[in-house]
Amino acid sequence: MNYVLVLIIKLIAAIMISVIMGNGAVVAFNHIPVKWFVEEGKDLEPSLLDASRQRITSTPWKWIFVTLFSVVSIYLILTMSIIYTIGTSIVLWLILLATISDIKYGIIPDQFTILIAVSAIGFIILHEKWTDQLYGALIGFVILIAVYGVGRLVYRKDAVGGGDIKMFASLGLVLGVGGIVMVFIMSTFLSAAHFVYLLATKSAKPGETRPMMPYIFMSYTIYIVFLWDFGIEIVI
Repeated sequence: MNYVLVLIIKLIAAIMISVIMGNGAVVAFNHIPVKWFVEEGKDLEPSLLDASRQRITSTPWKWIFVTLFSVVSIYLILTMSIIYTIGTSIVLWLILLATISDIKYGIIPDQFTILIAVSAIGFIILHEKWTDQLYGALIGFVILIAVYGVGRLVYRKDAVGGGDIKMFASLGLVLGVGGIVMVFIMSTFLSAAHFVYLLATKSAKPGETRPMMPYIFMSYTIYIVFLWDFGIEIVI
């Protein structure tokens, strides 16, 4: 009887988290200050000038986001701890907002990156050593700096942006060494596979740059759902 009661409470909690975060993503993104989406020295996106226009529509996106968070939250709350479920869901929510911003406006607001870094405090108890998080941030930063350097030297262009570099450092602080390395590998593979598909279907041109956040979002989701226990074993 106690098991059934606990299960019901967990499911209700997961559904509440999903509804709040799914709807909250749409509401929050539509009410974010315009200045968050403007890089210094660049012009304002014309669509941002219309205050009456929704940046993302309520339908169908709130239903899509609620469904996404429902699947992830229910699975996690049944297989992991409530602390893990809430912590990873909050970071997923912030990554989702950063992803939408990167797709629509080509910018990852620093505010999202900072909030993810701050949320890493809640992940201390989920890591064997707190130093793993510091090393994760360092490795995330170094990996993306290396990718940036290679892009400049070989292709004479930015392979990744400054926002991507800061985001990886921030995520490294949350995920630790194993996590950030695995997210980098997955996001790189997903990005390459998708770009090959776009080239094959003539939907993209060689040398064209695309937002990296969608692949980071997918990789992070896969990692927290299926690979956390494996990644956490890789500790410096």
